[in-house]
Amino acid sequence: MELAPQQLAILNRLQQGGFEIVAFPMYESYVGVRRGNCGALLAPAGSDNFTLYGEPSYLVAGGLSADQSAHVAIATSLAAIMPAAL
Repeated sequence: MELAPQQLAILNRLQQGGFEIVAFPMYESYVGVRRGNCGALLAPAGSDNFTLYGEPSYLVAGGLSADQSAHVAIATSLAAIMPAAL
């Protein structure tokens, strides 16, 4: 996946905020982020931003689970670091 400089800057801010940038093999068109045992998918939005794809969730066996109870914790953390698109 090719990302614009502005998107790379956003990912850098996420890393500085304690998120790890990861790849989820089933979601190759998205950027995965994780923090602790929670993860989320970011969809490139234009050439300068991301939007949250689906709902953040707990990680189970290295993949995203269907349990949505992680949503509030990780979305709040993401929103504090990312631009208003989230």
